[in-house]
Amino acid sequence: MAQRLDLEVLQYDSSNPENQNKFKNQMRLADFFVPKDSKKTPELPMMVANGTAYNNGERFPFMPHIIRALKINSSLAPNKASIPLDENLINNGYDFPLTYAITASSAFPGVLPKTKFGIKNQDKILCVIDGGASDNMGYETLIELLHNDSKVKDKNKKALFIDCLGQGKKAPFINDEKIRLISLLETASLYTVQTRYMTFERDVENVLERYKIPTSNYQVIGFTTLRNHLSDLKKDQQYEDLVTQLKNTDDEAASWLKVHDDFRNLLIAKFGAESFKKDKNGELQLSSLEKEKFKDFGASELLMLYEYSSHVETKLKITPEEKEMLLLSGRFAAYLKTKELKELLAENKGL
Repeated sequence: MAQRLDLEVLQYDSSNPENQNKFKNQMRLADFFVPKDSKKTPELPMMVANGTAYNNGERFPFMPHIIRALKINSSLAPNKASIPLDENLINNGYDFPLTYAITASSAFPGVLPKTKFGIKNQDKILCVIDGGASDNMGYETLIELLHNDSKVKDKNKKALFIDCLGQGKKAPFINDEKIRLISLLETASLYTVQTRYMTFERDVENVLERYKIPTSNYQVIGFTTLRNHLSDLKKDQQYEDLVTQLKNTDDEAASWLKVHDDFRNLLIAKFGAESFKKDKNGELQLSSLEKEKFKDFGASELLMLYEYSSHVETKLKITPEEKEMLLLSGRFAAYLKTKELKELLAENKGL
């Protein structure tokens, strides 16, 4: 899994034996963090992968000082044999490979195995699973980081949450057949996430209040932005026909590819080819639709955009069509919240 992440996500082939410098080139926590006494300036964005300690359910953010305090010095998963890490890991924590952190934060019991780390001079091991088990939205780590930045007053600290929870047309029921284990795990995790999401904003505000950060200093943007706007739009017959079509569409890749192609043709016909940019091959880029055209999106167009995007599975590689729809969805959500985002990101005086 760590090698796949290196190759597919971080664009680095750690499995290539011809690469003699793989441990020097691999992304590490040092790409996001620097020591307090360093002359180097930290660069943004900063990434923190959240895991959960399997034995006690505690949140485990992968940051140098935590790696150092726990004296982690080897990775025991996915292989049974111990994989020694750089000795500097236990000295400063900054050389910890990012792929190990991402792998651990994605380990869901029953689907992906627990990630295990060895501890220096001890027979004990640390098992880490998906960070969603302790903090599904990752907001506690973010707010702690905001609070610990002493260069900015708490009243001027702001948070932006990207919401990728899309329910789509997934039915809230099952048939009378025997429940497969993987289906049970999927359903259990889905509704656990949804239950936590119901109280998400209240939970965030409680943590903000604890650190004396104004509760007005955050925004949530994402799939819920599209869904909320869709509920306010007038529904016509074209919308109702699309609802029927989607309910009768299975989750096979070919079915969703046809949905994408139909939607693509519809947008080009409605807005004109001149409203889109072309890629290097001369093909129109659906995600490049001019922002001025967003105001003319009807309920059926937005429903299609939301449904397709919410059905893009979490995986190492997505198709060009999925990428187009996700980018277009993100741009449309940002368009809907332009005013709120400008107010949130406006510079503060008297930091």
